[in-house]
Amino acid sequence: MNRKLFLVVLTVLFLTPLALLADFADTLNLTTPKKGVWMTVRTVTWKFDTAQYAKGRVRLDLQLMVGNNTKKAIEVGTGSFLIRLAKNDRAIYLSAMGPGMMTPPTRTIAPKDSSVLAISFVLADTGTNVELKMTPTASKTSAWLTFLPTVTSPCQRLALSSEQFLTAADVFQEFMSNTRLSTYKESRRLFLDYLKKKVAGPCTDARASDLESLSGAALKIINLDDQELNNIVRGEREATAPMSFFVSMAKMYAQKIRDQDSKK
Repeated sequence: MNRKLFLVVLTVLFLTPLALLADFADTLNLTTPKKGVWMTVRTVTWKFDTAQYAKGRVRLDLQLMVGNNTKKAIEVGTGSFLIRLAKNDRAIYLSAMGPGMMTPPTRTIAPKDSSVLAISFVLADTGTNVELKMTPTASKTSAWLTFLPTVTSPCQRLALSSEQFLTAADVFQEFMSNTRLSTYKESRRLFLDYLKKKVAGPCTDARASDLESLSGAALKIINLDDQELNNIVRGEREATAPMSFFVSMAKMYAQKIRDQDSKK
């Protein structure tokens, strides 16, 4: 293939947009004790635009069931729900917000009855523990649900997360060798999956700076623009050498975390 034809093909490939929006849906079995007013989360979907992720805009969609095991009817609506994030040793409280968010209408739930609601929040980050608070209108008591990772201990979760990063980085390095955009798209998907599964806990906090480096590396690779990709595909040393060094350094952080925490 001559150079001119190669550039034409490359231009066509770049004109095919890479997916910028990522949705991660999980079916959960989170239920508060079914005494008094209770709630169960059926599904949770994390949504973020990679261009907005670094600016702290992550959308959380919830489908939940609210039940009433009291002797009186209760009323719930948008103001009944609140999200609390554990972030940098402080709590951030967020109510449902933003245009296009799912906002539940005010509902009255009779005694011994329940209702399914859908509600959305805009979060500051995905790398934190998330707690959902539900308080019926005019009530002095609340119910809480905490979204926690479900895999083993915090340290082992962190080691598994680092392993995911290393897999994504290996695929990206393969892209730098074979310069096939399909390989880049696969590495991009794996980095998105890594960001989605970021975990929190004591081991995470102890390695905050290392984890920031990994997240920054993942976001840098996810958000490579057309010119940067074009330079890598053409094998320009000014682009490939710094990127190769950058990925190798990020892998060193990930390998250190994996090796330290895999047996804890």
